[in-house]
Amino acid sequence: MPSNIPATPAPPKVEGSNRSASPDRKSSPPIVQTHLHRASDILKDNALAHTLTTFINEGYATSSLYPSTRWDHQPVRFHTPTDIHDMLGTDGMIAAIYHISREGGQTEPVAVASISRWHGDMDGVGAQDEDGWEIKAVTTKSGWGKMGLVGRCIETITQDLIAQEQSHGEEKVKLWLHAVEEVNGDYWRRRGWNDVRGFNRPEGYWGSKFGFRLSVLLKEVDVH
Repeated sequence: MPSNIPATPAPPKVEGSNRSASPDRKSSPPIVQTHLHRASDILKDNALAHTLTTFINEGYATSSLYPSTRWDHQPVRFHTPTDIHDMLGTDGMIAAIYHISREGGQTEPVAVASISRWHGDMDGVGAQDEDGWEIKAVTTKSGWGKMGLVGRCIETITQDLIAQEQSHGEEKVKLWLHAVEEVNGDYWRRRGWNDVRGFNRPEGYWGSKFGFRLSVLLKEVDVH
């Protein structure tokens, strides 16, 4: 990591688990803070790793994007305590938005987005000649959707990557992702991602009852 990249700020203390009520959007806006957690910070902080792992798993399990009419089970992102470290590698990051309650100042995550080095897609295509970063493990707490929180997380990550690439003399930041077409393909295209390739997955893959299209998308962001 280049020495001129600012150090990650100390994360807020998280009290309890992923349990706060949805924000009351008719009253005062909720108080939130964005924090960027680097892989090295998460590796050193077991409590932080547990909080992020639990939040991401609960986000996947409660997501309305995978209805039982089309999927046999709600997906679990991380199966073991070390999975989050394996996902991030040595230089990955997780941007998390924390809600700070007005009563007592308790803090908990309400949205996250993660990123790690791109090593080609799930079929190994591009492993030899593609580079960049992969966005993954993106989720929002139930009731906190449609507030732009995921976009805010990704923008935080992107700005950090821009600073890194500037120090290396690069011209663009390449942001890759895999999208289940019927779930969120259009969501990502509306936010600037473009199709590179795709694969048809059969019934039973990831618990799908009918099969699905897995798209590989790319967004290139100018550094200068």
